Amino acid sequence: MTPAVMRHYGPVIGVIALLAVSFWVLVLIGASYAMLLEFSFKPERWQTELAVVGEDKDRASNCLSEIKFDLKYGKNDGGGLGQGIPSATSMMAPSASVMAAPSATNNAAAMGACDRFLSSGKPVVEDDSLSLADQKVIAEQLLAQLQNDVLRLEKEEAEAFVYGIDNYLTIFDREIPRNSLLLTIISAFCVTIIGLMVCYPIAYALSGLSRMQAGSALFLALVIPYAVNELMRIYAWLAIIDTKAMLNRLLDKLGLIPLEAAIAWTNMPGSVFLVMVYTFILFMVFPIYNTLSTLDRSQIEAARDLGAGPLKTHWRIIAPHALPGMAVGCIMTFMMAVGSLSVPYIISRGKGQKWFTELTYDKFFESGNWGSGSAYSVTLLLVSIIFVFVVLRLFGINLRVLAR
Repeated sequence: MTPAVMRHYGPVIGVIALLAVSFWVLVLIGASYAMLLEFSFKPERWQTELAVVGEDKDRASNCLSEIKFDLKYGKNDGGGLGQGIPSATSMMAPSASVMAAPSATNNAAAMGACDRFLSSGKPVVEDDSLSLADQKVIAEQLLAQLQNDVLRLEKEEAEAFVYGIDNYLTIFDREIPRNSLLLTIISAFCVTIIGLMVCYPIAYALSGLSRMQAGSALFLALVIPYAVNELMRIYAWLAIIDTKAMLNRLLDKLGLIPLEAAIAWTNMPGSVFLVMVYTFILFMVFPIYNTLSTLDRSQIEAARDLGAGPLKTHWRIIAPHALPGMAVGCIMTFMMAVGSLSVPYIISRGKGQKWFTELTYDKFFESGNWGSGSAYSVTLLLVSIIFVFVVLRLFGINLRVLAR
């Protein structure tokens, strides 16, 4: 491929294209997934304990800096120098996740001293029982202990074989992630099937093979909404199907269902399917449309001349020709749906059962557990790869035909 690119576009553009592709494959894809794979095989203990102790160390360091500032410039009493700067005591408040996390015995004792240092428990504490010098000593002791804990954990991790499949086993051993994974796969599959049933007639109409004359208007009706941000399109659906939104108000005006007894459409699984099909409709329509647009119309005319009806013509000529486009559309729609985060969360308002993507997000950004989050991400990647090969097998096509 590289010599052909060089000949067609010249050496300068060819080298730039080669470097861009290499960067994309090796760095953005290869390096990132290599990191995810490594984290996914590290047990949860190493990820959680190191993260928690590291957070404690940062808190102690910030607290010590505040105390030194107070010692140098005077304690902040709400005015004068230091006004608007958080008190040193407020920086030492440990979060609930930190206090509940595993830690060494000596570390627990240091945290107890720090807890007595925050006797009132308020965000800004003025403790008259301790001088700033005493507070500085306590903070230095806590910081030294936490630094020793970090070094100890890093040494234990370096000396021990810390890799295993525990993060993957938790997906299937625990009920919540197991059910969430099944829900996500089944829902994405249903979205794909519904999208195929809806989008095939649309793509057929757009391709010009039908006798429909409004193909251009239909094309614009599909494309123009996608000029709006995806989140705006999702929230637009909330303006239609929310409890006191347009649909329920219309039913109330018609006297069918009063607004006080409005239907909670967003709590129904069908609402998520509807919004997802709408959100990813172009990923199904365009591959089928591109494939159908290459079909020779003379084949359809010959079938009609030989007495074949519309259904038989579709079954014997049009649908077989559209199989590569259907396969691409199914693959793209399934992968977009199984990895969707915004649609299920916004539509259900976080009240329903969480999708697997929401659990993955929580692992990374809520609990800071990169090991489990990486295992969840790799699991979704494996599900998508398996789906790709299943679709190719069902449609009877290979990757070479798909690439064309």
